[in-house]
Amino acid sequence: MGVKKKTGFVTASRELAGHIVKTVHKTMTKRKEDHDGMGLLSDDGVVLAEVTEWIPSLVPQLDYILGGGWPVRRAVEVFGPEGKGKCLSTDTQIRMFDGSKRAAVDVKIGDRLMGDDSTPRLVQEIDVGRDVLYRVSLRGGDSFVCTGNHRLCFRLYLRHRQRRRGRRSSCGGHFVHREMSVVDFLKQSATFRQHAMAYRVPLDYPAEAVPVPPHFLGLWLGDGLSSSPRVCTADTEVVEELVDTACRFGLTVKIHYGHDRAAPVYALTAGKGEGNPLLMAMQSLGVMRNKHIPRSYLVNARQVRLELLAGLIDSDGSCNGNGYEITQKRKGLSEDIQELARSLGLYASLTQKDVEGTMYWRVCIHGRTLGDLPVLVRRKQLNTVGQRVDSLHSAMEIENIGCGGYIGLTVDGNQRFVLGNFVVTHNSALTHMAIKGVQAIGGTAMLLDFEAALDPDKMVQMHIDPKRLIYIQPDYIEQAWDIVWATLDRLEVEPPEAPFLIVWDSVAASVPKAELDEKSSDKAHIGLIARSMSKGCRKMYKRVAKVRACMMWVNQIREKIGGFGFGPQTTTPGGRAVKFASSVRLALKYAKNLKVGD
Repeated sequence: MGVKKKTGFVTASRELAGHIVKTVHKTMTKRKEDHDGMGLLSDDGVVLAEVTEWIPSLVPQLDYILGGGWPVRRAVEVFGPEGKGKCLSTDTQIRMFDGSKRAAVDVKIGDRLMGDDSTPRLVQEIDVGRDVLYRVSLRGGDSFVCTGNHRLCFRLYLRHRQRRRGRRSSCGGHFVHREMSVVDFLKQSATFRQHAMAYRVPLDYPAEAVPVPPHFLGLWLGDGLSSSPRVCTADTEVVEELVDTACRFGLTVKIHYGHDRAAPVYALTAGKGEGNPLLMAMQSLGVMRNKHIPRSYLVNARQVRLELLAGLIDSDGSCNGNGYEITQKRKGLSEDIQELARSLGLYASLTQKDVEGTMYWRVCIHGRTLGDLPVLVRRKQLNTVGQRVDSLHSAMEIENIGCGGYIGLTVDGNQRFVLGNFVVTHNSALTHMAIKGVQAIGGTAMLLDFEAALDPDKMVQMHIDPKRLIYIQPDYIEQAWDIVWATLDRLEVEPPEAPFLIVWDSVAASVPKAELDEKSSDKAHIGLIARSMSKGCRKMYKRVAKVRACMMWVNQIREKIGGFGFGPQTTTPGGRAVKFASSVRLALKYAKNLKVGD
């Protein structure tokens, strides 16, 4: 499925009536359409077929405009800007691909967001507007704000479904991944919402060399002096680690005791008149007298982050049931620890704690993968084998908070990106809505995916019945036309019991065979898509009129080449043939782009 291109077209009824208000232009081609009955005319004026059946679009307003939905025995072109994303409040923190966080209002086209699989998601388009907003609150005090048509990504746990259906889902594990708009989610039963969990994902970053061993840095951040490489500890395992670190830097370890003869302080020092390489390395990180976790450690290989968190636990952590608790006076450092733990796929909450009138910040860390932490102190080592609680998921509470500004982000790939709190979110699509529509009336769909951006196995996650979907990734346009002809021939010989939908996603991404030839010149490629589409379209519209099928092209608006400022400055790929062959053309626009006369 052309994931990048279809995002602008997938809508729910609220999107047409609510924050993404689009105008639908219905253009009948003079040569073919009789405007009273939408009869398809041959060259001699004989009516070949009339529209008596429609495929629901699943958008009531659109079905009303079209007279029932996508017309069967017709070709349809749906086009618009390259994509329209789902919308978050302007101050929502977004996780960038480099690991940093940025408010949604500060994200720009071309920026790279962090995907749910730790690969980049390129921002293709941004839209701004106002609409009713909802706050989605998660366990641990986290929340984000979005519009009603924002698609929630969640895991639906299957205990209640097993009792009702007597079988487990084929998606594997104890849950299935689901996506649903906020408004639709609120319409679900209380049992459904109870078993639907938002989820976070651990992130992978490339490995980079660091000047200070991560475990020692964690020890020092947890219980060290902010002005020098000294650590206070009474644990022999920590002392051994300090000695090893001193040997690596050519230093010696000196022991100091306080006035109360409590836990000793171990100082890693150099000889008189000699520089301390460990101190200089720590100074280069900017942590002296400013305790925080440097960005080069927060955004690094998983092993570096595991060792850093283990050092913090060895020095300043305590066991708390099935997890750890780290208490700090510094709010900034506590927030860094929370971020570090979450990046590893652990649950981490941050709360204030009043101790004899002094405010402390407490980070509670839980998760099935706590056993991966290389904690040295034996009394602090946890056995998480058999732990059933999934630290990555969280129940959701949703409330209407009134109108406000939103930012709509359109990204490529599987359209899932990560928020600042590591929660997975989504922007949505049109093509699978069309496929769901034909399946809703018992029909079958064929998807010609030129984007090659969707794994067929993910169809189940998108709530599409794979048994009634023919998924093909053509290599070039001519191959796609051969598939279309073979399909129409079979439908004519063996009429289907329900309508058949053919989706071409997308014309803009289609590649002619000649363009794949490396020997051909660039000049020969000019107009190739239009010529290739023209050859097929000339006979397609009459052939589709003879069978119980609908042909849908998904297309995008592009800037004209050499427009010189006269006439329309935009067009749609595929030349005039696609326009000519389409009985209905739908142009989707945001309200802010509407002009007088549209």
